[in-house]
Amino acid sequence: KIALGDLEPTIFHGVGLSDEKSHVRFSGSGSSSSITVDGEQLIGLSTIDVEAPDATFIKLDLEGWEKKALLGAQQTIREHAPVLAVGAYHHPRDFLDIFDVVKNYREDYQVRLRHYTESWTETVLYFTKR
Repeated sequence: KIALGDLEPTIFHGVGLSDEKSHVRFSGSGSSSSITVDGEQLIGLSTIDVEAPDATFIKLDLEGWEKKALLGAQQTIREHAPVLAVGAYHHPRDFLDIFDVVKNYREDYQVRLRHYTESWTETVLYFTKR
């Protein structure tokens, strides 16, 4: 059995991801979690461009905050073309908005869509360099 911490070069960052450095209030846990005005926890936010500028693989399932995280990954995506796996089911326009953001950074990405459950959740957009 392998623990995530045993994988190299896995680096854990104690921040949420967004389009800028800031703080937000956070409520809940797991799939019922969300950013809310009156959340119990104050969490720090940063960007992928700051925290992981050389990332080769980025997986985002942020309960509706994926677009914000992608906006904070513009330089990383443009310069390094990491493989992306992005949850695209939290908002009705996720398919279009996430596609548009990423393709605006790199037109050479090949895009795939995969749905993993019988319910409406767990639909992922994959972006890979051709």
